[in-house]
Amino acid sequence: MAEEAVVSAQVATDIAMGFLKPHRTFANPVKASREGKLWTVLVDVGAIKTIIATVHIDAATGAITDYDIPVPIWR
Repeated sequence: MAEEAVVSAQVATDIAMGFLKPHRTFANPVKASREGKLWTVLVDVGAIKTIIATVHIDAATGAITDYDIPVPIWR
């Protein structure tokens, strides 16, 4: 059996932050959880208002499978 690339919530969070930080001036990890072979990392990327980005990471490879960064609606 092959070893997994992402063995903890901290490793998943580090991958997500490494992906988001170059594109966001503010990024604060909120939560990382695993379901089956997929890690889900939630990151607040809103400097003024809370905006939660979601990053999914494959536990076996450490690759980002998809992500969602909501566009803020200012009112």
